[in-house]
Amino acid sequence: MQTIFCVYETEERFPRFVRSAPDADAAFQDILANALDCHEDDLSAWVASRIADEKRIARYDLQVDVADTDVQFFLGYWEGQFADLVSAGAAEDDSMDEDELASARRVLEAIEQREGQT
Repeated sequence: MQTIFCVYETEERFPRFVRSAPDADAAFQDILANALDCHEDDLSAWVASRIADEKRIARYDLQVDVADTDVQFFLGYWEGQFADLVSAGAAEDDSMDEDELASARRVLEAIEQREGQT
């Protein structure tokens, strides 16, 4: 079983990367460590740049207890939920149907609430 989670910067509050792991806490700590160790993958570079700008990085669990056989499907689903929102900031984009927009909005609202900005 795995957890699917997103990584975001707490001031910006938009999911930037979606990942999965059997132990999301350990995976998130590895993401931070890789950034501090100057790994060159996109996630590490982004996290390092945010930390250099004195920003805080956080994790939000999107889905827990996902069967290993279903992880790729749900990763694709969640990446699709935020692709237009993150790249264009387009919460009203016509390429997403209302159910998809509602799902993405609920996650964004939960992140806003977590960060104390309702």
